[in-house]
Amino acid sequence: MEWRPGTALPLDTGQLQLTRRGIPRHDQRCSSKAPSSKSGLSSLAAAAVAAGRLRGRRLTRSGSHGFSDAAVGELDASDLRQLGRPPAWLLEAKDRNLQLLDGWEPVSSELTLRDLHIRGRVPAHVRGGIFLRNGPNQAMAPVSMQDYHIFDGHGMIHAVHFLGEHEATYTRRYVRTQALQFEESQGQCLYTGMKKMLPQFPTFFWLLFEKYFGSSGSTDSPYWVIQNRNPANNGCTVHAGRVLATWEAGWAYEMRLPDLDTLGLFSFEGSWKDGAVTDNCSAHGKQDPETGQLITISYNMIELPPWLRVITASADGTLEKTVKVPLPSGAALLHDFGITSTRVILNVGPLNLVPLKMVSGAPPFDFDFSAKCYFGILSRSSDSADDVIWVEAENCFNFHVLNAYDDPTDPNRVIVHTFRQDYTLGLGMGSKLNEETRTSPHGRPLQGDTAVLHRWVLDVQEARVVQSKRLHEPPTGPNRSWLSDFGAVNPRYVGRPHCFGWSLGFASEIQEGAAVPEGSVARFTKVLKHDLVTGELFEHDLRESAGAAEAEEGRFVCNDLTVVPGVGGGEEDASLVLLVHDLEEETAELRVLDASTLTLQCAAEIPTRVPLGFHCSFAAAGSFDPAH
Repeated sequence: MEWRPGTALPLDTGQLQLTRRGIPRHDQRCSSKAPSSKSGLSSLAAAAVAAGRLRGRRLTRSGSHGFSDAAVGELDASDLRQLGRPPAWLLEAKDRNLQLLDGWEPVSSELTLRDLHIRGRVPAHVRGGIFLRNGPNQAMAPVSMQDYHIFDGHGMIHAVHFLGEHEATYTRRYVRTQALQFEESQGQCLYTGMKKMLPQFPTFFWLLFEKYFGSSGSTDSPYWVIQNRNPANNGCTVHAGRVLATWEAGWAYEMRLPDLDTLGLFSFEGSWKDGAVTDNCSAHGKQDPETGQLITISYNMIELPPWLRVITASADGTLEKTVKVPLPSGAALLHDFGITSTRVILNVGPLNLVPLKMVSGAPPFDFDFSAKCYFGILSRSSDSADDVIWVEAENCFNFHVLNAYDDPTDPNRVIVHTFRQDYTLGLGMGSKLNEETRTSPHGRPLQGDTAVLHRWVLDVQEARVVQSKRLHEPPTGPNRSWLSDFGAVNPRYVGRPHCFGWSLGFASEIQEGAAVPEGSVARFTKVLKHDLVTGELFEHDLRESAGAAEAEEGRFVCNDLTVVPGVGGGEEDASLVLLVHDLEEETAELRVLDASTLTLQCAAEIPTRVPLGFHCSFAAAGSFDPAH
């Protein structure tokens, strides 16, 4: 069967049957080793061995997830195609799911590729560092192909280690979560996912037993997360020399650098005061550039009233304090927040969990067009939820926060930049809108799950919005961007006044008003630089840095970017690092752009397919022990 990314693949909607082979007991420090050979090699690896394509003299086999440790120069084109192929269960399926297509197809093996070809020279401040990106890589056929969501796929970290001026290595490794190990031991997928929270009997009781009695040590998700796994596939934060792989409804797993061994649940160096981790963990932990503290949030949508928790850890990973805060509205999904040098800025939008829909088997979230958006302002020195000041804002949703800072001209005001959305369907987790026409304040049809950079000025003393301003207007001509998301600032300026931000621009058809297809995910084809003082917007098309300016738009796409500070102290003295996917050639590149000019500094070529994913981060040289 010939396959290319973007083609329709049939998917089987039949239910899988649970086989009882005994419940494994997982140590709290998860084993990074692949399961025993009785699980069998992946179908790709077995076929490759049979065909003699991946010969032992060139590739070292590593467990049931395929092969690792190959030098690029030792592989031919056929080898590289095999390493990028989706698993057999997807190729042989009979129906389609857009979130398992169009670049989201999983790969069948873990892998290390050495001696990547590098165009240009790796900048000095990037050398020795590791780029890391998290994302879904479904390891086995889902329980329901139609109900699979990209937030369900087993987490896989893709990393590029810049070893020198012209040397780099690519690695991909699963986050070896409790759920992945349990499903491997059973030989099939057991958890349903974010779109299908209705309990599946009798599997539900088996999963409940496994959650509380089959694992030694702490569970990796709150008590109300049973039918869903914690795949640790969304966030990717580097702190205290380790990678924290996070997911919206589960706790963070920590992975060792540079080998990406899964160490287990992040326990704040053993200082977690409740004895057991029962919360979830935001994908967007913030690090203070002066103190080195990590600030993150967790939340609970089931208890009444729903609440969130602000968590502060020291630079070495020790828990300093937590503050539990009741939410001002419904059971809202919380994804991102902001910090200033003195405050935490909470971001609560009206995408709410609806329990009746959850238990009925319908998409569990609803966007409430009649509800307010809220910003919560809490002093970082406070230990009490009573000190939170809630500020009401207009109906909207802000999945991502670019940055926040205290107004240097008025100590009672805070400035926050977010990527504001008219509404969101939760990327398929929310109920569809009614057929009635809705228009946005700027007179255009509302565009779900697209965003524009927005400035909020909040008065802390008066608890009100002083300014709500969209920073970019719809273009008057073609091929100009204004919609963007997945932003970043120079890490030295997190929580501090700044002039610039960078983000990813949506494809031109979205910029010009086209809707994101239902059940699909918007494509990003540009890198944007925002001048927050003048309002100017500078654009870099991903085709330019590929030397393929005449290629069709959409061939080169990206999902997130990160900023690496340069040797100087200037805000623009930095590099942008981003993983770019070539959907036509089924390859990828890690590109490094000059943050000031948006010109290419270097690109590490990855000569095999890399699935699309979510958030990324960068571990600078000296921030981890290279001996591991």
